Amino acid sequence: NATTQDALFVHVYLSEISHFASINKHYRDFFGTQLPPSRSCIAVGKDVLPGGRRVMMDCMVQCGSGKYLRATETEDDPYATAARYTSTSKLRDVLHVQSISHWAPVCVGPYSQANTLRS
Repeated sequence: NATTQDALFVHVYLSEISHFASINKHYRDFFGTQLPPSRSCIAVGKDVLPGGRRVMMDCMVQCGSGKYLRATETEDDPYATAARYTSTSKLRDVLHVQSISHWAPVCVGPYSQANTLRS
């Protein structure tokens, strides 16, 4: 029952870096800009990805962590409520810095620099 909000980390493999701007738009539409997953993006070269694909992605998810991060105090979700009141550690915490890069504007997109999760 994972959702896109439960994604912690995404590896994006491109056949060519020239696809980045187009893929970044689709990535933003799919994952959103509020607490997006951490990501790495690598251009691997033409004809390297299986089946001649231009893009391949894999990701790691933690079911329920997206709802936990976005839950309000009044929301009636027992899983998120229980996780919020665990005193030892958070279920998931995100370092998300939004800025404008003047040296690499094409490489900036929606991503979080780090995710910390409780096992």
